[in-house]
Amino acid sequence: METKENDLLVEMLASTFSATGGGICKLLDKADVVFVEDIVVQVLDLNKVIDLDSVHDMVSEYLFTASDGSTELKAMLPAHAEVRSGMLENLCLIRIFDYTLDARTLIVRSCDVVAPSTKMEIKIDEPHGSSIPATRTFMTRRIFALDSLDATKTDWEIELQVKQKGDLRSYNNSKGNGFVFDVTLADKKDKKIRAVMFNKAARKFYPKFKLGKTYYISGGTLKPTKEQYKIADNDYEIILGEGTIVKEVDDNDSTPKAKSNFDKIDQGNVTSIEVPLSKITNDPTLGQEKAVYFNVKVFVTYISSNQTMWFWACKTCHKKVTETVDSGYWCEKCNAIVQCCLRYVMEVKISDHSGDAWVTVFNEVAEELIGCTAEELARIKASEGYDKYQLKLEKATGTQHFFRVGVQQAEFMNKRRQKITVLAQVPADC
Repeated sequence: METKENDLLVEMLASTFSATGGGICKLLDKADVVFVEDIVVQVLDLNKVIDLDSVHDMVSEYLFTASDGSTELKAMLPAHAEVRSGMLENLCLIRIFDYTLDARTLIVRSCDVVAPSTKMEIKIDEPHGSSIPATRTFMTRRIFALDSLDATKTDWEIELQVKQKGDLRSYNNSKGNGFVFDVTLADKKDKKIRAVMFNKAARKFYPKFKLGKTYYISGGTLKPTKEQYKIADNDYEIILGEGTIVKEVDDNDSTPKAKSNFDKIDQGNVTSIEVPLSKITNDPTLGQEKAVYFNVKVFVTYISSNQTMWFWACKTCHKKVTETVDSGYWCEKCNAIVQCCLRYVMEVKISDHSGDAWVTVFNEVAEELIGCTAEELARIKASEGYDKYQLKLEKATGTQHFFRVGVQQAEFMNKRRQKITVLAQVPADC
């Protein structure tokens, strides 16, 4: 009942503060004018950009698409910008007070949120061949493709069918007692992902999920899956909490769906298309709005032995820890003194016939690349000498690999740069 009341409230707010018809054109026309009338736009495809040099994963800016219902424009809201009221979230409506334009990107300096997430994309019908302002709006459900999701995205809604349903199981371990339940879900392309629920969420959703039924799901958390639970075509799993929204798709559902098409690059699936490195390095706009993904067939050509190749990490959450005066290690995420281990993070040069690039490689892929754990390599360096340590790195070069990489724009020294991260090794026929 409460959910229905909230939905009605959201619809009322959305109708009260509809997107300004022709608002994007007005913003483009009046970019150099000191005063501009209040213009309301809808926030689409909201992404948080994390400061990669921040220990606490601070947000440096928000990237999104500003829509007036008929026209869209790339937009950015710096983390330090003024949001006078409300919380920025995907599909919310914002009123813009101050902004600038940079290469046709809308940089919002000041705004307020006039309506929370509508869970729908606003569209405005424009009479063909008429100059009469559009007056009718309708809502379309904005469904994200599984391939387009990553751990940085939070405001998404997906439409998935239950392919497998596990049992409601109890557990008893060092963390306590509880319940766990999982389902295997698939989208219309038969891309699969595992969804896991614990305790109250497990008991809440166990009777709701039915084999073969299709559901709209939003409000979950995406995280890398452990190897033993990995589904063949997905490196992630979804954690559904008690507050996750799960709604069964009505067979007669007539709600139009606006399918996000950002999972296509040159008509190829971004998680499976193989491209030359020059396709990535020669396009400085890649990853500006959101991370994009490619497969590359490359040789590892250089690993510097002078770089810091590992860090002390919490054994539980794998986040960086800090040493305390009592010789223990403090984990900010776990909020406790924890046991820790060394984990890799290194910069590696890769090359193919079209060029080369520097990429960041993290622990699991680095272990496959080097052939040992970070702790073992540190032991070799400390006890067997620098030459054997360097030889170990040299043996990893000259080898060919198929990598899945993510490309995203990051800010460094007040300049935006392209950051390429190796996410996984993939089979040659992937």
